[in-house]
Parts: sequence; C-alpha cells; structure tokens
Amino acid sequence: IHFLMGHRPGQAAYNLYRELGAVPDKPFPDIDSYGRFVDEASGAVLEVTGDLDKLARDLKALSPDDAALIDDLIAGARAGRGMDAFGMMSLPPELMGPVDQLKMYWGMRKLFKYFSGKYSKPMAEYAQAARSPLLRTILTNFFTPEVPVWFVFMLLALLADHQMGLLPQGCLGFVESIAARYQALGGQITYKATVEEILVEN
Repeated sequence: IHFLMGHRPGQAAYNLYRELGAVPDKPFPDIDSYGRFVDEASGAVLEVTGDLDKLARDLKALSPDDAALIDDLIAGARAGRGMDAFGMMSLPPELMGPVDQLKMYWGMRKLFKYFSGKYSKPMAEYAQAARSPLLRTILTNFFTPEVPVWFVFMLLALLADHQMGLLPQGCLGFVESIAARYQALGGQITYKATVEEILVEN
C-alpha cells in the first residue's frame, strides 16, 4: 500500500478504516511531499507538493514551451479537489438503487470529461505531447506509466486536499489490525490454505 486515501476524520474512507479496525491510536501521518524528481544531467529538481500553483510554476520553469500541457494537468487536478470518492460510493454497486446511482453521478458531474478521451489513456501516452524530454519523463513516471491520466489528476487532488496519509506501522500493521478486528467479532482465519470455493452464506 503506497498511501491511504481519505485518511482524515469526516471522510467516508476514514469511517471505513475505523469500521475495519484499521485506525491507529495516533492519527495517520499526512503526506506533505509526494516525491522529488532529480535530473542528474542538468541538476534540475522538482518537488511535488500539494501546492498546485507552485507545481505549475515549477513545471513551467523546467519547460516553458509546455505551458499549455502543464495548465491542462493542473486543471484536471483542480477539478478533483474537494471530492470524496468513497462518500459518493458509500454503497457497494450491487446495493445501489436508481436514486443512489443518480446521486453518485451528480456528485461526479465536474469530473465526467476527465474519465474519457485522452484522459482515459495511459499516462505514458499523454506525456508524449510534452516537448521537453525531462517533462515527458516526469509525467510518465509520476506513478506508473500505464495508469490512466485521470488517476494522476486524482493523486494531485488528494495531495492538495491533504487527503493522502501514511501507514504508521506499515502494511503489516494495517493488515494485522483488520485481522484482529475480524477475530474479535468471532471470525476465524486460516492461513496458508488453498482456496477451492468462496462461501457467501452461513
């Protein structure tokens, strides 16, 4: 797990983590800096934080000729700000009725254009529009090259909204806390077993 989305109280994801028993005694630490790109050849450095205005300025300083592409990237990130994705999908899809679906679509109305066309393609393909080889490399490796462009928009929006958190005890602590909650409720876990069938009743 790279990070937790919606790790602060008040978010639907946080309520889910709490129900699973995965909320630690201390708050989940915020991610203030997503990462740092360093070009060893030129010495150029890009620090990716939640300040989208600064990110736009820094990217344009690295590649002034790509201002239009950078503006497009930042616009996509801004469109995702303030959205509680888990809140819009508070029910599993199989339990959603027509009214629930309409509410979800209405909550996502600002984002529809970013789930189709060039924004649904891999980030590596989107990055090919960059004139600067350095910017092309940064965009391609922002997460993994094959993720859709909208996923990177979502990452930047979460970072700007301070809704990306770290696991204080790592992935193992996160999983073990969920297992402990399940067992406290009477659940039994069998490890290192081959699964033949998943029983959903009784």
